[in-house]
Amino acid sequence: FVKVSYLKETARPLRLSVVLLEDSIVSAQKQPDMSIITDYVHQHMLRINLSPLEGSVLNTGNTLEAGSSDIRAYALWRNPVWHWKHCQIVAFVTDAETEEVLQVENYKLR
Repeated sequence: FVKVSYLKETARPLRLSVVLLEDSIVSAQKQPDMSIITDYVHQHMLRINLSPLEGSVLNTGNTLEAGSSDIRAYALWRNPVWHWKHCQIVAFVTDAETEEVLQVENYKLR
């Protein structure tokens, strides 16, 4: 579940995006000089979008009242290849018109 709390009234069109990232993935990495590092440690690798690619619509021009909140549920299939201790859920709210990121939160999985 992701809870979005509105600290002030807004009529901006907002979207919520939720993704799963994984860190500490050791794999090959091609460098700008075309050499390859075979044991490169990749960080913040996108594993899956939990929300639609463009984000979930939080409002469609309706005014969101200060102090109100919205709770969204997302399903996650746990791929056995992922190392859960290196995963985190990242949720961010954007303005749908300007694509400005307004707030970001992350939650490390265990």
